[in-house]
Amino acid sequence: MGPQTSASSSALVVSTVRATIDLDELCYQLRTLRGVSFGFTDPDRIGDLLLALAPVLMPAVAAGEIRPVISTRFPFACAEEAVSYLREGSPLGKVVLTR
Repeated sequence: MGPQTSASSSALVVSTVRATIDLDELCYQLRTLRGVSFGFTDPDRIGDLLLALAPVLMPAVAAGEIRPVISTRFPFACAEEAVSYLREGSPLGKVVLTR
């Protein structure tokens, strides 16, 4: 079972990680809210998950039907610059380090 989300006029609650946010205060102070998913999955389930998804996803990736959105690429030597770019909140897609 995945995360469940519910919203009211002044709070958002996400059930695998629970947070309550005063949306009125957020709006009045002109704040920005960003969410991040680090993709934590129980290591014991990753293999089963990949095996279940592979028959559907791999042909779609091979056919070019699914492609990642890449915001920008940085040479590996510029990793600090890439991290700064991520912290600015600029990317609309993946930030890729290249050789």
